[in-house]
Formats: sequence, structure tokens, C-alpha cells
Amino acid sequence: MFKFYKNLLARNSPCRILQKIECEKFLISGNCLEIGNTELNKKSFFNDFHLKNVKLNFCDLKKIKKKNYFSFDLEKKNFLKKKFENILIFNVLEHVYETNNAISEIKKLLKPNGKIYISTPFLYRYHHAPSDYYRFTLDFYSRFASKNKLKIIYMKNLGTGPFFSSYSVVHNVLTFLFPLNIIFASLMLLLDKILNFFSKNLKNIYPICNFVVLKKK
Repeated sequence: MFKFYKNLLARNSPCRILQKIECEKFLISGNCLEIGNTELNKKSFFNDFHLKNVKLNFCDLKKIKKKNYFSFDLEKKNFLKKKFENILIFNVLEHVYETNNAISEIKKLLKPNGKIYISTPFLYRYHHAPSDYYRFTLDFYSRFASKNKLKIIYMKNLGTGPFFSSYSVVHNVLTFLFPLNIIFASLMLLLDKILNFFSKNLKNIYPICNFVVLKKK
């Protein structure tokens, strides 16, 4: 809980907090790519994984000249020749209308047995970047993986229940009441904890986001 409240005090959204905590379960190594970021900064999810012998790379729509950065459009055919052991794509896929093209282009960048780490919000506000198209479920990812000949090696809904998910939806508004929003968030967590005595499946019914790891066959 210390890490949770540390992130909440840093005004991270519940979605991002849950994602960051989940990332800490994984060790990644080799040539790695983060899609949707331009550099190793405080927003990079590389900060939350355990890293060993890694070379970090980044890509986004922007065309800028930076070391280990590539311009990449998930809705188009790309001609990047690089290959990676691990690819992170967090809070990006919901902004891509052509999801089948996106996964096809990402697969091209994977080495044999390479892994794709995907996380997308579910019970979360509309957020344009520049558009916001989808909210994916684990059922979707199951079909998605099968269709694209990818093996699911990890799949999980992240959340605690309906109350904290409700807080997640209005988090950006409640941050203006900081630090009172911390009290409100704590109350929502407590109510979910009480509910979980009666039902253990609440995070799967009211997920704030999900987390999936796919492996290239």
C-alpha cells in the first residue's frame, strides 16, 4: 500500500498506479521498445519494470531526431528494420482505430519468442490523443491473440471493485481538491474491501484497466 499511496500523492491516476505496480512483477532484458513515448522520462513505463542488460528504444507519431527514437504510425505500413525482444504499448491501443494493422506492424518488430506488454484503460474517462476509440476487455484480447497467432502468457484485470473504479472516472476532477481526494480515494478502497468479503470477482466486473502479455509464436 505504501507504493500505492506514494503514487496517489504524486497525483497519478488510479489506472496508471495499478499499471505501474503490475509492471514491477516483470523482468525484461535485451533490445526493448516503448510505443507512445519519446524518451526515458517520468512517464516511461520502463521505470516500473525490473531491467537487466537492456537497450531502451522509443517510438511515437512525432518526427524528431533523438538517439534510439523512431517515428512510427500504427495505422500505416511501416518500414522499420529493427527487431526487439520486448515491446511495451501502454495506454495507446485505445487511440488506434486500425487495431488489426497495429498488431500486424508490431509483430513485424518482434524477434522470435518476443513479447508484447499491453495495458489499456477500461472504466476510465474519455481522453483524446487525438481521438479515443475503444475500451478493450480480456475477452477481446483472447480473440485478438488467437486471430493474430500470438500466445497469451499473462492476462489480468486491474482494480478493486465498483467504488474505486468510480473514483477513477472522476480522478482528474478530484485532483483539484488535493489532498482531500486522498481521503475520498481511501474511502472508496475501504468500501471495495468490504464488498470483496462477499464477492471475490469484483475487479473482473469493474476493471479500471487490464494488463496482457503476448508472445510471438
